Amino acid sequence: MSLAHFETINEVTGIEQKYDTKTDLTTYEINSLSFIKIIIAIENKYDFEFDDDYYTLDKMSTINAIYLVTQKYVKELK
Repeated sequence: MSLAHFETINEVTGIEQKYDTKTDLTTYEINSLSFIKIIIAIENKYDFEFDDDYYTLDKMSTINAIYLVTQKYVKELK
């Protein structure tokens, strides 16, 4: 698991904390708006865009889910 995802979430939320990669993000008070900000920050960091289907907490509700989808896109860029 890349530490970049934890750093990105901490930057967007402004809260420095440790996250369990399998816990639902709403547990950490991440709402739809902060989720979109996290997704956009990841896109900017890795220079790609997620498909529109991934812009919901339903599809990527944990850090692990975000990481796995990000890895798929990053591999396609290579």
